[in-house]
Amino acid sequence: MAQAIFGTVWWLVTIFAYWSHDPEMWLMIQISGVGLSDTVPLAWSFENLMSTQYGWIAAANFSAFWLHLLTSFIEVIAGIYGFITGDLVLFAWWTS
Repeated sequence: MAQAIFGTVWWLVTIFAYWSHDPEMWLMIQISGVGLSDTVPLAWSFENLMSTQYGWIAAANFSAFWLHLLTSFIEVIAGIYGFITGDLVLFAWWTS
C-alpha cells in the first residue's frame, strides 16, 4: 500500500509540477501558474505530442500520467474501499 500511495503522490506531482530544462535553472521546480510556467504539464504534454522538438518528452509525460492512473491510483482507491468496507477482495485482486 505504501508503494501505491507514493505512486499516487508522484502521479499528482507529474500533473502539476514543472521541472525547468534550462541549464541555468536545472534545479528549479515550479508549480503551474507560478513563476515561468503558465500551463499544466499534462496539458503541455497533450499539446506537444506531435512536436518534432518536444514530442518524445511529451509522450513520456503523457504515458506516465496514464500508467500511474491505471496502476497506483486505482490501487489506492481499492485499498481505501477495502479498509472502509472490510472487504479486501478487490484490493487483493488488483495487487496480484
